[in-house]
Amino acid sequence: MGLSSRSTWETSRHCTEIIGDLSMKSRTHAAFWLGLVGIVLVVGGGLLSYGAKQAFDSDAFADMASSSLADPRVSNYLADQIVEAVLSKDPDLIRVRPILHATANTIVGSSPFRALARQAIRRSHELALTNPGQEILLTVSDLSEVFAGALSSHQELAQRIPQDVSVTLAVLEDSAFLDATQSAMLLGQKLRGWGRRAFLLGCLLLIFAVVTAIDFRYALLRIGVSLIVSALFLLLGVELGAPMIRRFVEDAALGGALGGVWDTFIVPLRPRALVLGGIGLLLSAASTALLQRMDLRAIYRAAAQLLWGPAESKMHRTVRAILYLVIGWMAILEPTHVSRILIVVAGGVTAFIGLQEFFILAIPEVEKVTASSGGSARAGVLRGWRPALASLLLVSLAIAASYYFTREEALSPGQQAVLACNGSESLCDKTLDEVVFPAAHNAMSASDVKGWMFPNHTYGIPTQLRRGIRGLLVDVYPGYAVGDRVKTDLAEGLNVRDKFEPVLGAEGVVAATRIRDRLIVGDDSERKLYMCHGLCEIGASEFVVALQEIRKFLILNPGEVIIIVIEDYVAPEEIAQAFEESQLLELVYKGAPGPPWPTLGEMVRTGQRVLVAAENNSAGVAWYHAAFELFQETPYHTEDASEFSCEPNRGGTSGSLLQINHWVVTPPTSVPSDAQVVNAYDFLLQRTQACQQARGMLPNLIAVDFFDVGDVVRVTNTLNGLYQSRQ
Repeated sequence: MGLSSRSTWETSRHCTEIIGDLSMKSRTHAAFWLGLVGIVLVVGGGLLSYGAKQAFDSDAFADMASSSLADPRVSNYLADQIVEAVLSKDPDLIRVRPILHATANTIVGSSPFRALARQAIRRSHELALTNPGQEILLTVSDLSEVFAGALSSHQELAQRIPQDVSVTLAVLEDSAFLDATQSAMLLGQKLRGWGRRAFLLGCLLLIFAVVTAIDFRYALLRIGVSLIVSALFLLLGVELGAPMIRRFVEDAALGGALGGVWDTFIVPLRPRALVLGGIGLLLSAASTALLQRMDLRAIYRAAAQLLWGPAESKMHRTVRAILYLVIGWMAILEPTHVSRILIVVAGGVTAFIGLQEFFILAIPEVEKVTASSGGSARAGVLRGWRPALASLLLVSLAIAASYYFTREEALSPGQQAVLACNGSESLCDKTLDEVVFPAAHNAMSASDVKGWMFPNHTYGIPTQLRRGIRGLLVDVYPGYAVGDRVKTDLAEGLNVRDKFEPVLGAEGVVAATRIRDRLIVGDDSERKLYMCHGLCEIGASEFVVALQEIRKFLILNPGEVIIIVIEDYVAPEEIAQAFEESQLLELVYKGAPGPPWPTLGEMVRTGQRVLVAAENNSAGVAWYHAAFELFQETPYHTEDASEFSCEPNRGGTSGSLLQINHWVVTPPTSVPSDAQVVNAYDFLLQRTQACQQARGMLPNLIAVDFFDVGDVVRVTNTLNGLYQSRQ
């Protein structure tokens, strides 16, 4: 019986030991795999969070890519390409190639070119995401306008710049590479939201790895070393990526430009790698201090044995030989980059020594507190909290690193294509209905435009835009060119006097009719759209040409947003055709009309900077909106300044935008002397503020005659909260 009991006891003890061994092995394996997966998720999640935003978001990608133009390698290459594009159209300009190249360098660094490049990159990126398999052509056009503007001091040369100059930056043809690229972009877009989650999940797994490990100190050491190694690989990619690209691309200039683009996208990872490596150093120093038996001399001896000692095998010798060759060759080819990496490594080693010394000093003090904390039982409890304290350290480091490592990269002012919207950075964050636009009533009617009788302005639309006008109220009619005049295409049976006398007055109708009767339209006359006030016989400007002038201004001023309100007497399809022919359609706002309106910054970033509305008929054209569904307005026929009113007129009180009609009519049209009174700063500001109070909304369009008389732009700045001293 005694023998049987003893045998049973021995068997039980043996089974317990086996189970204990299995439990320890399971914990060891679990800690290892939790740590490994955690490291992969932390590093991979951080990279995915950065890459998903910068590579798979069209706006962010375009921002970063266009910011690479600040790199001299990129700007010099593009300047060469622009000059070649100009010379391909006019080879005789080779005589002034140095001037062209200097001008091209200036252009590439300018805000207009950056904005053009950004829009081209954004469109190509969106195309790659929405049209898999389609060939991608990245072309920056409209360079003629930018080039001519940069050569304003050389007018003769500016006039010789060919039209339609464009530069093709990249072509991705239908191929396996294009398919793979687009597939990766689509996958990245789907995974955009998982980067931060993966990073945080990885941190949680690392905490579990520490808690699960039999000895948490070794777990901390493994995690620390893994983070340091990951950081070193990231730094290698950051430092050596651009040199490698340059070495493998035959065209040295192109290789340098691609290296500049690489640095723009990848260099922001350098501080992230340093943060990752710093956390690894902190954990490694803490764990080695707790182990109290791992010093740098031992590590150095082991490393020296591996690197310089007798080789233990052919594989050892082979790996060592390859390592020496790679490091030596890179040091010869890229001494600056290799030196930078070695300095970082040396700094890391120095920081490790300092951190380890700090922990070695701190641990005995903690032990003293533990020993004096009330007996061995309580001390044991406190010592049992060490894994928990280590986990707390990991949690703290994870929280501190999470925001920094997964944050979105902000561009510096020098990298941004556009710094201000409608002249002010503060307006970029305001929605369209929170901004006031100075506007020109009958903007097309100007005395500096040939053939205009009874003008509403001294200067035409190009000058209006240059001097701050951002709202254009124009009338569009069909007509036929007859010599230097235009004959209005009127509907049959229309009574000219009844139709236009309220607009032009009796004197204006008489003059227009007299001219009209002398104009004979030939059978082959081409019908076009003209901007006219009532009748084209007393003044007309071709609509498409005016839209081209507006487009030119917007190309040269990429931060400006404008509103065009058309009093239309032609079909919406004809207006749409004119916008397409002038290429202004590319810049038209195509989003949903009405609140919530986009911010001016959003309109600038998307390149949709022109809101277009029709007073009469906008049916069938999605981006051409009914003006008085968008706008409320005040009465527009006032013959004396005392008659100004803030009462609702067309549009009632339902629109989300408010138009203040602010001009005095002295038939057949306004005169500068009236504008001198009503456009004066105090008068105009008091009226707009009175209407703002009466209507309960901010005036968005302040439409005046003779914009250059008085202070409409300065009043607008005041209402927009911008400071401008009175002159």
